[in-house]
Amino acid sequence: MVGFSDKVSARFNPAHSLDLAASAHPQRVSLWYGERSWSVLAAAQQTLRLAQVLVDSGVRRGDRVAIIARNSPYHLLLYVALARIGAVFVPISYRLTRPELMRVLVQLTPRALVVDPETAAGVLREVPRELPDELTSEALAEVPCGLSSQPLLEVPCGLTSEASLKAAQELSRECGEAQDLASASAALAGCTAGALFVIDDDAQAQLPASLAPDPLQLNAALTAGWRGLSEVMNGGEPGGREPGGNVPEDNVYASVPDVTADEDAAWGEVACTAWLARSSESEADVEASLEAGAEKCLEVGAGGSSEAALKAGLNNAEYPEGLGAILLTSGSEGEPKLVPLSYENLWWGSRNFREGFEYSNLDVELVVAPLTHIGGFNGTTADLFSHGGTVVVVREFQPSVVVRELERRRVAIMFGVPTMYTALMQDPHFVSADLRALRLPLTGGAPASAQLLHELDAAGLHVLNVWGMTETSASGCYLPAEQLGNRAGSIGRPFAHVQARIVDLETGCDAAGPQPRGELWLRGPNVVTHYWRRRAVEVEEDGDADECASGGQDGVTSSLCQPDADQVERLDGERLKVSWPGAEQTGQLDRMQLGVSQSNSGKVVGSSAWLRTGDVVRMDSEGYLWVIGRVHELINTGGEKVAPHEVMQVVAEYPGVLDAAVVGVPDPVWGEVVTAVLIMAPEAAAPSLQQLRAFAARSLADFKLPRAVRIVERFPLNGNGKIDRVALVRLLAGWERVP
Repeated sequence: MVGFSDKVSARFNPAHSLDLAASAHPQRVSLWYGERSWSVLAAAQQTLRLAQVLVDSGVRRGDRVAIIARNSPYHLLLYVALARIGAVFVPISYRLTRPELMRVLVQLTPRALVVDPETAAGVLREVPRELPDELTSEALAEVPCGLSSQPLLEVPCGLTSEASLKAAQELSRECGEAQDLASASAALAGCTAGALFVIDDDAQAQLPASLAPDPLQLNAALTAGWRGLSEVMNGGEPGGREPGGNVPEDNVYASVPDVTADEDAAWGEVACTAWLARSSESEADVEASLEAGAEKCLEVGAGGSSEAALKAGLNNAEYPEGLGAILLTSGSEGEPKLVPLSYENLWWGSRNFREGFEYSNLDVELVVAPLTHIGGFNGTTADLFSHGGTVVVVREFQPSVVVRELERRRVAIMFGVPTMYTALMQDPHFVSADLRALRLPLTGGAPASAQLLHELDAAGLHVLNVWGMTETSASGCYLPAEQLGNRAGSIGRPFAHVQARIVDLETGCDAAGPQPRGELWLRGPNVVTHYWRRRAVEVEEDGDADECASGGQDGVTSSLCQPDADQVERLDGERLKVSWPGAEQTGQLDRMQLGVSQSNSGKVVGSSAWLRTGDVVRMDSEGYLWVIGRVHELINTGGEKVAPHEVMQVVAEYPGVLDAAVVGVPDPVWGEVVTAVLIMAPEAAAPSLQQLRAFAARSLADFKLPRAVRIVERFPLNGNGKIDRVALVRLLAGWERVP
């Protein structure tokens, strides 16, 4: 008899939607990676196999599993596999240095790691393999000092006792400013012993030589003890063939040869998610539970009548909800912040995109933006993959490869930062490529100049300008391509399920006037309310408008992310059960994850809380928003505040300028000087400082005009493809400027 839950609620888990898609159209192409492809059914089955491998390796509900790799199908497969368990997907940029990576991993305490060969043979080549599961005071005393920016071993794997926490904090104080990476490596090994996987089947994709990993690096990783992921998933055969095989290139919706002898039985194999989630909740009797669950999955796969198959057929299978992913911000203002996103947050972000962009599961999307970045991960990619659409994964950005894949896969959607589109237009094959299928070229992540947007429009790419943050699940505002004409550079208006305010920087009240300016605040079901481990998202409660002036911006504190005492139930000492509007779904979560103080005091951040984005915007007379700078990037020159983006939009219009950036460079007289950095088109004459100032003076006040100019071939970029403003400022000291 099929059991039913007493509670009926919406389902946001991506494993649920992928399983439905595998049932509805199993033969449709799910993934392209080089010359390799997976059907929707094959992808769903692979996520189940991967989930089983992770459960066998000790991953349980609520555990974090990190992937540190260039773009790979495993980013998407792992995300859904973890959703079956109720574990948390954490994509991390491979570009982090070893010290940066260790600081992040110590905060995350992942239960398992998945890396590409370059990472395994490079930055993580010396990860030790043993550390006590329960870190006692005695064990901690043997750990070397390290990591000054965070308390050492803030919440290590297995750390459950108050004594252990105090020991870790005491060790952190003793270490002071020491930077011994051995301690971080030891902490990592304690969380991942026996669960270190390396991607070992990229060779099957026949990637271009410039993108393929070096086989010697893979061999080095395997020799060092990393487990080949596909080999483990396929029962000891490296890169074993997935059910469904490769899809004929000439027809992406052609029948998949040898999908299975019985498609219904094969789909039944993906109905074991409920068992995986249950078996991952406790260490007790895990072996017996695993054996029983495996038999049940085999019974379903063989076409037998089982409770799991019956539940799946009636759409009553259980899927975990709650925290689904933790993504890092780019860290342009300091250390990266870890943003916890629930399945519900991500679903609403995708819902905004579907309503705004008007795409469907029949579309083909190409992802080349890093899947560690919210724009790459949730900018239609995770949504299309989990709902049975087609995703083309490009390992790293190379203009010639992207142009080829856009053309031959008939791609309809691609997200790229402006610098990517600039590089694509400079590729010699761009002009002749047939890109008529690309009806939704999306850009965001950094300001796009009006000139770049007009040039793309003239080339046949009618770009949608998208504004979003990791904290908003990527969706905030957008400008439809139809509005590009005289609004190029605007971020448009908020998505359907996002509300916005413009708050005066001085008073903290809603900005007034016909074209208000101020900081952009947002709220919605896609918006998060706290950072991972103690750190609060800058939020403000929705109070009486008459009180805004007295509150200002100084009223924002971390206590806003803490539940009231009457909403907290103690569970076995150091665990909490928390439930409040807008928070993660009720469940057991770490105290430090939620930012709950020992007194459990503070206010509740619910659906009424506003996220302070840090972006300074103005609204034009027709209600469209324009970003003019960042609160923390405003240039203070002679006591005047200058928004760099406002200046950039003007200097980018100078004839022959392909791209532009504006930053403030420290100056002993002015405090900071407005400095323009330009990339010129081939054969275009670069302007002198006087020429550029004369051009900009037609639109800008005198104090906003550049006092220095520099011509470069490219901008320094961070790991997410955005301009690295800190590195840019370092390059600009001592160049020509005017008094």
